[in-house]
Amino acid sequence: MKTNAITSTNFKGLFTNNSIGNGGNWRMEYRPYSWETKMSPKVQIDVFSHTLPDNEELFVQEYQRELSKDILGTVSYLKDTSEGRDTLRRTITEMNSMNLEDSLKIQDRKFAAFLNMKQEAMHELKSNLQSRMDGLFDIAQEHHKYADDIDRGWAAHVYDKETRAYGVSKYFDKMTKLAEDNGNYFKKYIELSESAEAISRAKEAGREELSRIESAKRLNAYIDISRRDIEKPNEPLIKALANLAAAKEKRVALSHRTILVQDIIKGVGKDFSIKKAIEYVEMLMKKRL
Repeated sequence: MKTNAITSTNFKGLFTNNSIGNGGNWRMEYRPYSWETKMSPKVQIDVFSHTLPDNEELFVQEYQRELSKDILGTVSYLKDTSEGRDTLRRTITEMNSMNLEDSLKIQDRKFAAFLNMKQEAMHELKSNLQSRMDGLFDIAQEHHKYADDIDRGWAAHVYDKETRAYGVSKYFDKMTKLAEDNGNYFKKYIELSESAEAISRAKEAGREELSRIESAKRLNAYIDISRRDIEKPNEPLIKALANLAAAKEKRVALSHRTILVQDIIKGVGKDFSIKKAIEYVEMLMKKRL
């Protein structure tokens, strides 16, 4: 199956469509984030969520097609019955994990896409609220038309008693229902706004971490032990700690964040040793501290 029969999106992300490099045959590769180590289960995206799953899913059902995409558009599951027979593609080749720097770069792109999704939902809610407010005004006008007729003299009534009562009740109920619905729309808008702020903060935190990594690499003061699925993942730190005085100002990339060597020393305490330092950073990574 050719790649363009599935998706025209081609990028280096968690899911990468490498069908072109596989003779046109389906090859979907997955590279976990550094903090995942292995592929996380797919989780359906909730546009109201304050967080983004590591392995998010947008499941789309089209006419005679089922697609499972990530937020950047890469398809990892395809079922197509449009040609009179089932075409099923769901094999995922799990690759080695990314390092922390690459993980943060991909997550930044996904946060941007998630924020865009939230902005579109907020715009739609705002448009619906505006049109419904216009409708509320029209319904209120109809309600007042019948309600005002009650106060007219008996000879000046436009409607009979039954019609007035029916009109007042009907349009009052409509106003009440519309007001309740508008209140729910407004609550959803607030929820989206607050969740967008949470994602924006997470996105900014990731960018700040990337800036620290870039600065440390520029100063040749960067130690990367973020990939945990390789042989001897702690070796770069062990070697650096052999010369503690030279290593103090260096920055260490753990699987989920960076930390200065001097903060590792402080965390270990007065009985510092390389063995205890490694135990300390492994504890930080295990507990995501």
